[in-house]
Amino acid sequence: MLKIDREDGTSEYSLGRKGLEKFFDMRYEYINSETRFSDSSLEEDSQHMEKNYILAGPLKAMLEGDEIEVLKTLKANGENVQVSWNKAVQAWVICSKNVALVARERSHIDCHNADRFQFAREMAHVWFD
Repeated sequence: MLKIDREDGTSEYSLGRKGLEKFFDMRYEYINSETRFSDSSLEEDSQHMEKNYILAGPLKAMLEGDEIEVLKTLKANGENVQVSWNKAVQAWVICSKNVALVARERSHIDCHNADRFQFAREMAHVWFD
């Protein structure tokens, strides 16, 4: 959350970052035409929960007549970067997996000088490049 202090002494909060939902590998059994409508191919209850977690939302949307868009993302264990524009503060929110920095321009990046911001600073410079 970004806290925005107003001149009248009040404050406003704005969501500065929303990470990706937890994701699981899409098992072949979940989409195979022979097994996709049956849970008998799933070995454990946890696989049943994963299948529902991955597919229940899109299925509900399609049944209600909505269009869905499928995106494939790749992320090895380790760092990632997320960049978003926050309209409330008119600045970029540039995040590693653990920290976020806010910068309107390149000169704001190095204001975040604690060691824990190292990767976010590097990615912010790449973003502004």
